[in-house]
Amino acid sequence: REQAMFMTMPVVSGAARLVPGNVWRRVGDRTVGRRVDGQPFGAWAASELRRSSAVAVLEAASAIGRYSSHAWIGEIDVPTAVVVTTKDDLVPARRQRRLAESIPGATVVEVDADHLACVTAASRFVPALVDACRVVTSGSLTNSA
Repeated sequence: REQAMFMTMPVVSGAARLVPGNVWRRVGDRTVGRRVDGQPFGAWAASELRRSSAVAVLEAASAIGRYSSHAWIGEIDVPTAVVVTTKDDLVPARRQRRLAESIPGATVVEVDADHLACVTAASRFVPALVDACRVVTSGSLTNSA
């Protein structure tokens, strides 16, 4: 599903050049806007989305979808921790765990939250991030989230 979505990005981005901005803003309000509605940062995020160029956002998403670290990720040779957001619907937890498995000796620190956890679930995310930082600086995990 993800690959299909990213493969269509260039076509969607091209189409975005032909669609009036106000139409894209309505689409954004109905999709992304729903996701952030009621969140403490929701009004700001919706405002940023409305100010952004649909073409630029879609092209950025396309570039992210094409990016791959497969060629070099296994060469990382420093202490590493990966914070996995287990309820993430943007980057599935299985992909986050696969990233960690690709890094020799990486530690996984899980957070029972979604992709926006650093903002919407800071009380759970920050302790996990601190634990991840402890892992890479001292090699020990004190509290798994």
